[in-house]
Amino acid sequence: MLGFASFEKEVNDNQTIALNKLYLCPRHYGSGLGRLLMEEIEASAKSQGAKVLSLYVLDSNENAAGFYQKQGFAFGKGSVSEVFEGVTIIDVLMEKQL
Repeated sequence: MLGFASFEKEVNDNQTIALNKLYLCPRHYGSGLGRLLMEEIEASAKSQGAKVLSLYVLDSNENAAGFYQKQGFAFGKGSVSEVFEGVTIIDVLMEKQL
């Protein structure tokens, strides 16, 4: 397996597809496979009538955020946080208009 993705329509918003997971084996970073996977996700989202693709990325994951920005995502106005083993983990919203 080279990578995988998980996405679904937002429960309260039929216009938005939430990208829950996007993983690529590190040895394939920079190969274009992430971009191809994203293109397939976007095509599927559009075929479902979505106007927005959204995701949350770890605020300290600059590599992932940079990848998403190259794919046309911008930081949104939302974030979620949780405490795990005494450490606060913050995920920030990114969105792309389709």
